[in-house]
Amino acid sequence: MPEIVNGITVPVDGDPINLPGDLKTFAEDIGTAAQEAGAAAAVGYASSLDDAKVSALLDDQGTETASALSASIGAVGGGLFMPQGYGARALASKCAIGVNAAVGIAGDSTADKPYEYLQMGLAAFIKQFPRQSADRYEWDGTSAYGTPQPILTGITARTVVMRDEFDRSAADLVGSTPNVGVVWFAIGNGAGDWELNGSACVATADATSGSVFTTVVAGDGELVANLTLAANDAPRFVVKRVNDSNRIRIDVQRNSSGQYRLQLWKFIGGVQTAIATSEYFFHNTAVTTFDVTCRVVGTRVTGSVNGQYIGGTLSTDDVTALSTGTGVGLEGANRGAAIINRMEWATVTAATSSGAVAIYNGSKSGSILSYQEGVISTLFPSGTLLDVAIVNSGHNYGSGSASSYLVAIDSFIETLRTVQPDCGVVIASQNPEVSPAPNVAAHAARNAALPGYAAVRGYGYIPSCETFATMLSIGPAYMQSDGVHPTGGSEGGAGVQSAAVITYLNRLAGLAA
Repeated sequence: MPEIVNGITVPVDGDPINLPGDLKTFAEDIGTAAQEAGAAAAVGYASSLDDAKVSALLDDQGTETASALSASIGAVGGGLFMPQGYGARALASKCAIGVNAAVGIAGDSTADKPYEYLQMGLAAFIKQFPRQSADRYEWDGTSAYGTPQPILTGITARTVVMRDEFDRSAADLVGSTPNVGVVWFAIGNGAGDWELNGSACVATADATSGSVFTTVVAGDGELVANLTLAANDAPRFVVKRVNDSNRIRIDVQRNSSGQYRLQLWKFIGGVQTAIATSEYFFHNTAVTTFDVTCRVVGTRVTGSVNGQYIGGTLSTDDVTALSTGTGVGLEGANRGAAIINRMEWATVTAATSSGAVAIYNGSKSGSILSYQEGVISTLFPSGTLLDVAIVNSGHNYGSGSASSYLVAIDSFIETLRTVQPDCGVVIASQNPEVSPAPNVAAHAARNAALPGYAAVRGYGYIPSCETFATMLSIGPAYMQSDGVHPTGGSEGGAGVQSAAVITYLNRLAGLAA
């Protein structure tokens, strides 16, 4: 909303200027001059601004009073005219209010995966609003989006019906009772697969594995677990179990290199089919503890591990086959030396009248923005109205200058306007590059040019690069060996960056940073 300063209506955060009479004309003239000067300063252009022209403008104040003029100029100096990106504000507010929203991403290989910062940051922001859903559209790198993937499903109620902190000692999980819920029991050779050490549920060396379950009420629900994995551990959680032929399984796998992934499976009539799967990726391997979720609501199945979200759908026949499932538990196969620190199942009620966020991720590995320009009509078609487009680019411009890079952004946005004339724009700086990357200085110069550029153009700005500023060094915990790509997941460099996304959107939504 505009603010009143000394009787003058002053715009904030991209609101349209609404000034009276001669002062409006004066402000527009000064704004034009300031934009020219700001652009020059931001990118090192040789300025063609005539100092005498500015002096003449300052002398020609029209008929407005000096006090009013002083108030208006003071507002500019105080940042009231500083835009924060009207499209990002619309996105943030729509999520908070609970209505439909849409965001597009134009980026490279630092934004094309669920374990990278923009997707994790957007998901974490949206997740704060429990009634809001979200779907991700992933570009196939050539010509089209794949089937939309549900990553968050809105709910209006959540009740924990089983929770186990495993804070007791027992030679066998079987026969013990969780903190909330009913006794654990074995199926097949499940007895002896897991023991309780007073603080966790620990895999044993028992060679005859089976399954261990507890009983909950049937219906939609959510699994939440925290576990610690060594290399080659691959524990399996099971929810909505009717019998061995009809159930949903959640696999958390860590390979011999320490990389991890999440897989969601359905078993219907004895047939195993993948619902969704993430890929193994480079992450901060010093972190061995993982937060896992799986929410099943109607036909939507979503899961997460350390900040990255995946999902898929069930058929209506699948939903019917699983509707009486009351088993929640652990399978013993492939458990290795896994440690389950805590686990819970909550019943949930689907939100029926709230909104959904559509995330159109038009990022492509190895691309520069001219690629997105060339497919813009398919990437962000005019029939899908975006609230905001986020530009995450820079790495693939090599040794190119900051000024030529900003020209490339201008060109992309001009093309974007042909299909999305009203969407807002947010510019994100990228992670810094480190040795052995060959263009460390050039990439830093491009990043450094972005804040001023975004301010002059009236775009929002996400300070992703700046989140690394307080580190003494950016080592392998946060950067892959190529010196270009951050490690993924909430525990990696991508997690550091995602904090900038959340903070930026929280401010626009009126939440505490």
